Amino acid sequence: TKAGAAEVLGAMAFCAPRQLSQCLPQVVPQLADALADAHPKVVTAAESAINRIAAVVRSPEVRNLSRFLLAALRDPAGRTQGALDALLDTEFVHAIDPASLSLLIPPLHRGLRDRSTEMKKRAAAIVGSMCNNVSNHEDVIPYLDLLLPDLRITLLDAIPDVRRTSALALGALAVALGEKGL
Repeated sequence: TKAGAAEVLGAMAFCAPRQLSQCLPQVVPQLADALADAHPKVVTAAESAINRIAAVVRSPEVRNLSRFLLAALRDPAGRTQGALDALLDTEFVHAIDPASLSLLIPPLHRGLRDRSTEMKKRAAAIVGSMCNNVSNHEDVIPYLDLLLPDLRITLLDAIPDVRRTSALALGALAVALGEKGL
């Protein structure tokens, strides 16, 4: 069942860190989809699994923002802006680990795809600054398929500020990952 699968995915949060970083790019989007399921048991199991992943986050800043990030996963249309605002208001001092990254990427992806100029600009700015705080830049590579197409689209946005912010974000990714990473 979907509820059982969500429970298994949540149990994976307690795997070894390297194993966890490899599976989270696939697990968290599946859990986010399960949060919108019609069956209440599936939603409950998905919430439990995402809460388990949030429990293994090592970054204190992301841990403090987890309620905003989890709310954005539960209600992407209504809560993504709040998550992006909270991220922009936070000064990151500690490294961003794979579990943190898995919670950050879905709202950023959603923000880059939004119609709102401000949402696109905020999401691109966060992507650019996030590169400076990722503990292992290899952890970003599985998310490039989500981020790069949207950043490239925002490079062609009608609003100059969005284009500039997206170009800076792509530049930060290129510096962090090197040309071969992009």
